[in-house]
Amino acid sequence: DDGRNEGGSRDNNPEVPRFFPRSQYSMPGVVCHRKPSPFLPPTRAIEAQMNALQSNDWPEEGSGIKAAFQFSWPSNAEEVLPGEVNLSLRKSWMSDSYVGEETFFDHLFHLPYSFLLHCENWEVCEDLCFTDREGLEAEQTVKVRSAKGKEALPQAEGHHYFKFRMKQISSGSFRGFWMTDEVSYEDYRD
Repeated sequence: DDGRNEGGSRDNNPEVPRFFPRSQYSMPGVVCHRKPSPFLPPTRAIEAQMNALQSNDWPEEGSGIKAAFQFSWPSNAEEVLPGEVNLSLRKSWMSDSYVGEETFFDHLFHLPYSFLLHCENWEVCEDLCFTDREGLEAEQTVKVRSAKGKEALPQAEGHHYFKFRMKQISSGSFRGFWMTDEVSYEDYRD
């Protein structure tokens, strides 16, 4: 017996564990991609960052912020040649400046970005929208419910909205990678 039911499927066999959810939504905290890839569309790049930030201290402390740093636009992204990788500066989510990993960490531990860390849940609340004719820039808004421990803060009540602005690198050794250009806090009311 190979564990299949009458219809040839393993769906109804209680002995076969179900490792993946059947819904179209990601399970909270499941982190599949910790680094950008040319094979990740912008929606998956956003999802990867949100899942990493939701489980920020797994598998080690601060690994979610490290993942978000990896997805942030590198200072010289389109000029980097193979073997020349020096991506120590990434675009800050708070400004147009480029910062190192330590400063990026500091930014994400302050409001409003700290609402993303260990959030109770998050969901996409707008379809991805391309903002240029070439299809190299896109944005999507996510709705975040902050972690229960932060609910004592008056600013933490309700949901928080963040708009991810993504850009695809068009040349160099990172051509095709979707990177985060900016994450802005949106003041929507529930």
